Amino acid sequence: MKNIIYCCFIATAFFFTSCNKEDVTQSSNQTELSDELTAYSQRTCNTEGHQHSLIKDDAYKASYEKRVEKTNKLIQTRSVVDCTEPIVLPIAVHFQGLSNPDATCLKALAQIQIDILNADYQAQNADASLFNAVASNYPGVTPSDACIKFCLADQGHPAGSGIADGEPAVTINATTGDQSSTWSGYINIFVQANTGLLGYSPLGGSGNGDGVVIDATAFGSGAGCSGVVPQAPYNLGRTLTHELGHYLLLDHNWGNGGCNSDDDVSDTPNQTEPNYGCPNANSSSCGSIDLHMSYMDYTNDACMYMFSNGQAARMNNYVTANFQNMIDNIGNVCSGSDDGEEEEEEEEDTDNDGVDDEEDNCPTVANPNQEDSDNDGIGDACDNTNNNDSDNDGVDNQEDNCPTVANPNQEDSDNDGIGDVCDEEEEEEEEEEEEEEEGCYNITLSLTFDDYPEETTWKIKDLSTGQTVVSGGGYTVDDIGTTIDEEICLEDGCYKLIVKDSYGDGMCCDYGYGSFSVLDEVGDLFYESDGNFGKKEKVKFCIDLSEAKVAGLDVEKDEKSANLVAKTGRTSKN
Repeated sequence: MKNIIYCCFIATAFFFTSCNKEDVTQSSNQTELSDELTAYSQRTCNTEGHQHSLIKDDAYKASYEKRVEKTNKLIQTRSVVDCTEPIVLPIAVHFQGLSNPDATCLKALAQIQIDILNADYQAQNADASLFNAVASNYPGVTPSDACIKFCLADQGHPAGSGIADGEPAVTINATTGDQSSTWSGYINIFVQANTGLLGYSPLGGSGNGDGVVIDATAFGSGAGCSGVVPQAPYNLGRTLTHELGHYLLLDHNWGNGGCNSDDDVSDTPNQTEPNYGCPNANSSSCGSIDLHMSYMDYTNDACMYMFSNGQAARMNNYVTANFQNMIDNIGNVCSGSDDGEEEEEEEEDTDNDGVDDEEDNCPTVANPNQEDSDNDGIGDACDNTNNNDSDNDGVDNQEDNCPTVANPNQEDSDNDGIGDVCDEEEEEEEEEEEEEEEGCYNITLSLTFDDYPEETTWKIKDLSTGQTVVSGGGYTVDDIGTTIDEEICLEDGCYKLIVKDSYGDGMCCDYGYGSFSVLDEVGDLFYESDGNFGKKEKVKFCIDLSEAKVAGLDVEKDEKSANLVAKTGRTSKN
């Protein structure tokens, strides 16, 4: 899929999920913190209270419901994560209320926590193998990769943060509470002491400066730092794994409680209430064995070690549908997040004529002026049809009824103006095309044009070969404000759709309101772009013929340049 980096900053959202700490005890082996930090032996969450207060804000409620609606539409076509490249999100960590903080130690601890998240969210944690011993209790369930990667941002920090490029996005005593608009475009993690909660998060974050709150006794792993020391049984970094699940729209396994409640994930067994500590392997309720090793239960860190496939897919779909702001920001805030190999390929100039191969009408022979005498999209330097007798049969191309195959006698049995040798080829090609179509999947690329349709081109490349399999363009001023549907049939495999604007101002919104979308074989929306990009927007996806569906989705797009010269206005039709 996509190589997307998500830097996470977590704050308030529509539904807040908070994990209370009960049965308070002191940790005897951490005397330096005995007056500062409190250790807790049991998780509980007070989702309903946070939820009730947030729903009162009508604007927030409407925004939340819109995010969930977008996610549910995507889930209909992407019920399984087929991961080739993870989505990357940027994270910022904010330590609050510390006395005599050790900045070097805290930065290292933040990275330790990010490493734990990446292992857990990509099913690379060593303890995931524990599921093998109990897998028979859960038919069809397996520890699954959410295809999400988190990056501790290290460049392009917000103005006024005082953090230099090359340094991690870690602030100390610079924020309060669970929201920082300065850090919009990140997933924020607010680390606080003695919160009375292990942590809490919105149920479906917005990326607008909100984030997750984590108690200083449950952040990271290892020895910790002065004022921030992970304490058993929540000392393996799993509290943030759990809370980030909420931020990405995962509910607890038991939903609102009781066997008739649901967490909106199809492959997690119904569960009446939380499990605590490290439950017996056969712990059950609602007539089935509870998935108590899920990160979304209340067990100890050492006894939770997986997301199910349904949970992984729900999170990935939520990110894909709602976190375009973070996805767009990743190259600016996380070094090494750009796909350099792909960019090098796209900027290649094979014939060294100063025209990029993607734009060159003859990329193998130098033709800087792009001459194309017959306007067929193939430069003269590559176009054999500009020769007088392409097939060397003694008949000039202009007179030849089949200029690509030698036929000196110009036989044309059905008098259709096409020589018999070309008719035969055409029939064979049609038969081959019919055979090919039986083994392909139909999608529709729907293009709605702004006031400059001629700037729009598109192509679909096979990711396994790098070759373009289909492309389009040549739109004219007659197409202003219209919608054109391009029907495309693709074989099994993974592809990249590239929609380009030659001027660099996208399809929206300076000169009309253009956009594009992709529909699957039955006409359901698979991806919708608002057309607001610069030179190009890229959509990676896969065709699964065995399931007759489109799977996976990764999106990248560039920003418009601020230095574009204004164009002549046209009468807009949209």
